[in-house]
Amino acid sequence: MPSEKILVLKNYGKVGVLLVGLALNSSSHAFDLKKIAGQVRDKIQDCSENFNNNLSKKVNRLQGGIEQSIQGFNPFKSYICSSSKVKVYSDDFKSITGRVELGDQVKVFQLWNSEHSKVQAKVGGEVVTFKKGEVLINGGASKVVGYIQDDVIRTKGKCPLLNSGQDVDEEEEANDSNREEQTYANYGLGEDDCCIFPTTAKPKLNFTTGERRFGAGRSGGRLHAASDLYRNLNDPIRAIQDGVVIQGLRYFYDGTYSLVVRHKGGFIVRYGEVAGRAAPNIREGARVKKGQVIGYAGKLSVRPPMLHFELYNGTKTGALTNGYGSYQRRSDLMNPEDYLLQWLERSF
Repeated sequence: MPSEKILVLKNYGKVGVLLVGLALNSSSHAFDLKKIAGQVRDKIQDCSENFNNNLSKKVNRLQGGIEQSIQGFNPFKSYICSSSKVKVYSDDFKSITGRVELGDQVKVFQLWNSEHSKVQAKVGGEVVTFKKGEVLINGGASKVVGYIQDDVIRTKGKCPLLNSGQDVDEEEEANDSNREEQTYANYGLGEDDCCIFPTTAKPKLNFTTGERRFGAGRSGGRLHAASDLYRNLNDPIRAIQDGVVIQGLRYFYDGTYSLVVRHKGGFIVRYGEVAGRAAPNIREGARVKKGQVIGYAGKLSVRPPMLHFELYNGTKTGALTNGYGSYQRRSDLMNPEDYLLQWLERSF
C-alpha cells in the first residue's frame, strides 16, 4: 500500500486502522479508498452519536440535581434579632432606606470572605459594624436593601427572641416610658448617708451627656441602660454601700467583665465593663463593705476605660439583660444619674 494512503487512514484513529487490517486480509489486497473512507465516516458518526447521547443523559441528570438544590436553597437564612425596629442605611450612610424588625429574613451580600462583608461606619457618634444585605419585610411582600447593624443579624438558633416564641413584652415597653418618673426613696437610695461614688476620683467626662448618659442610643435601636463613668484603666471600683455579691466576675461585653451586688436596702448594681482581674476576696456570695474595692476599670475596644454603672430597684427577679423593651433589661432598671450626681458631690 502506498505510504501516503496509510498516512491518510491513520488520521481516522483506531477505526481506520481496523478497516485497513480488513482490507489487507482480502485475497486481492485491493484497496478501495473511497469505500474504506465511507466506512470510517459511518463508524465515527456512530461513535459521535453514542457519545452525544451519553453526554446528554449525564447533563440532564446533573441539571436535575442542580434544579432540586436550587429549589431547596433559601438565601434568606438569617433573621433580624432585635426587640425594637432597626434602621437600614444607604451606601453612604447619609439616609435610611427602611426599617426592619424582629423575625424579618435577611440575605447578606457576601464578598470574597465573610470579614470583608463587614463595614464600619460612625453613626450617632458611635462606630458601628454593618453588613450589607436584603431584608424581606411585611411577611415577604416587599424588601429593603442597605446596610444593617451586624450584631442584630442572627441565625434562628442564635436568636433568643425568636426561640422563645415571644414578642416584645408589653409590660416592658410600658415600663420604658416611665423609668424617668420612678420614685427611688423606697429603696434607701434617697438617704443622705446612703452611698458613695463608685470611683475613687471624679469621672473625666460628664456622664449625663453624649453617649455616656443613661438612655443614649445604641446599636440595634436599643437605649443605653447605664451611666458610663470614664476613668483610667485599672482604676479601683468601690462598692457604693454594704451588700452581697450575687454574681461574681463574669464576661460582659467586648473584652470586659461585670459583677452584680445586692446592696443594703435591696437595690442592685451591676458594675459593668470592668477589667477581668478579680479584686481580693470578691466572689459570688461574698459580703462587701461601703468603699471596699470590688473591681477595676476596664476598657472596650472603641471607648476609653470606664465603669458602666447599672442600677435596679431589686423588686424583680430573673436575668438583668433579657432582650425586651428599649433598654433590653429587666423592668426594675432605674436611671442612676440623679443619685450619682448626689454621691459625686458628697464624695469629692
